[in-house]
This record gives sequence, C-alpha cells and structure tokens, in this order.
Amino acid sequence: MLDIKKELSNLLDKEVNINTYDLIKEIKEKDKGDYTFPCFSLSKEMHKAPNVIADELKDKIKSNI
Repeated sequence: MLDIKKELSNLLDKEVNINTYDLIKEIKEKDKGDYTFPCFSLSKEMHKAPNVIADELKDKIKSNI
C-alpha cells in the first residue's frame, strides 16, 4: 500500500534538507486538502516568507512527480 505521507516526506526532505515526516500533519477538514506542512519553521533559515517557500516547494514537488 502506498504511504502518501512517507512519499511526500521523501520529496520534501530532498528540498529542505531536514526530516519532514513528523512535521507533516493530516488535515481533518478534507475540503481543505489531505496534508499540511508548516513552512513557518523554514522561513527564518531560508530568509523567505512562508508563502514563498510553500509556492517553491509546490513547484519542485510537481516537477518530481
């Protein structure tokens, strides 16, 4: 069975160089998505706004699928 959280974590780990598995949380309101990843914790280190980080990660993940 495919573990989507683990696959997502593997993709994110390559981009942010940290273990992201424990940071990824399942969303209870399914109309808002399936998983969430807090980019606020990366903001200070990457010197970018969380929404910019999220957009960049989204684009990188899409290109790796």
